[in-house]
Amino acid sequence: MSLRKTLAAALCMLAIAYAFRPAEPVAQQAPAPPDLFGPPQRRPAVPPVQSDGSVPYKKGADILSRVPLGTRAVRLVQHGSTPLRVAPPDGMPEWEFRTRNAAAVALIQVASRVGASTPTRDWVDSTVSALVLEVLKSDGAGELAANQTITWTEPGGEVVLAGVHVVAEKRWAVPLRVGATYYAFLGRDAEGRWQAPATEIYEVVDDGAESMVRSTRRARVEASALRLAVLASRQLPSVRQSGGRR
Repeated sequence: MSLRKTLAAALCMLAIAYAFRPAEPVAQQAPAPPDLFGPPQRRPAVPPVQSDGSVPYKKGADILSRVPLGTRAVRLVQHGSTPLRVAPPDGMPEWEFRTRNAAAVALIQVASRVGASTPTRDWVDSTVSALVLEVLKSDGAGELAANQTITWTEPGGEVVLAGVHVVAEKRWAVPLRVGATYYAFLGRDAEGRWQAPATEIYEVVDDGAESMVRSTRRARVEASALRLAVLASRQLPSVRQSGGRR
């Protein structure tokens, strides 16, 4: 056998031996440690802030989770239409109807408006304190008098949360201003606390009174005409609300 054949046979035997060599044991991967804290926490996606710096109200959503980190101030806006009001019976003037159904009508001056966030931090409500300057009508329960201070809760207001100045407002309503004077048609809740919705408040501007509803803000009424209508109707009994809504 020639040398060339001998070398070829040897290489063939080596190739066969390599092909049938024993398999190497596979290293076992150690099991992962238990996840004691759950998956990584990610901050929820932040909706884009509107061009005017506002964020739309979302029930139950913490306002701080809805603004970018580093935000210093934000407007929280609750959209929606003006609440519907019941029309007076046919032939009854508007101011007479509202005066007769109000627990009290007074000229007031807002002394303070203190905001506080709701438990879920999705909104702000304010406690409003006002000095009664003049009483035009008062019911018999807890007689209202001049120089008395009354308080009620108003939706919206200002508060600072973790360094973020939050201003919450209803789109359709004009916020009350500290130091401003208003005619207020007051009501009472089941516990006898005063209520003063924005639809029943008029700001005194010069010799007129302007609604706190944005859509009717420009429809100023003469303060003297309002006063005369209230004084003429304050002794009349309340009227069951009837007629269509408007």
